[in-house]
Amino acid sequence: MLTRDQAYLTEIPVLWKGSPFYSPHRQSREIIYYPSKITRDSGHWAYVNIPDPNFGVFYIDCSHTDSIYGDRWDSF
Repeated sequence: MLTRDQAYLTEIPVLWKGSPFYSPHRQSREIIYYPSKITRDSGHWAYVNIPDPNFGVFYIDCSHTDSIYGDRWDSF
């Protein structure tokens, strides 16, 4: 159930789009379903769809770090 402050996405955002510089993966809108939050570095969106402490987590399945802050993409 959604609360008043939540909304559904109308479309899945494209990952790795528009960067004229290094991009670790090809553009993607694909979502991969995993049983737990494990990064496999596919470069796609990932969603935990099995009852687990991270059930419902939607994240970027990428172990590379962003070039500005040095944070791993799977932390976003």
